Amino acid sequence: PHFRQLHLAYDDAAASLDEPVDMTAERVSILGGVVEGTPRMAVRTSNLADIDIRITDGLETVKALADRWSETANVMRDAIDTAAEAGDEVTVDLLTEVTRLLDKQLWFIEAHLQ
Repeated sequence: PHFRQLHLAYDDAAASLDEPVDMTAERVSILGGVVEGTPRMAVRTSNLADIDIRITDGLETVKALADRWSETANVMRDAIDTAAEAGDEVTVDLLTEVTRLLDKQLWFIEAHLQ
């Protein structure tokens, strides 16, 4: 019953990642790293658990997405600490902005559970 509303919310959440992903990839390149940016590479290197494709209830999918979104934000917080320990304030600033966006989108996602 919530299909259209959730579909739009998922589209918005996915689109909100375009710029932060691009900025992060640029930062990795600037620092001399290799950007592993294909979907296959992302799946291979992700530590996030798969969402069970047998879930058919819209609100259950929202909960599963919120859990993984929250986990991603926490990984970013750890990355902020690592960058700070390395003295890389530019990366700290970038990752802080990305985390702020993740937290905002998590709030939007979790609003569907209210």
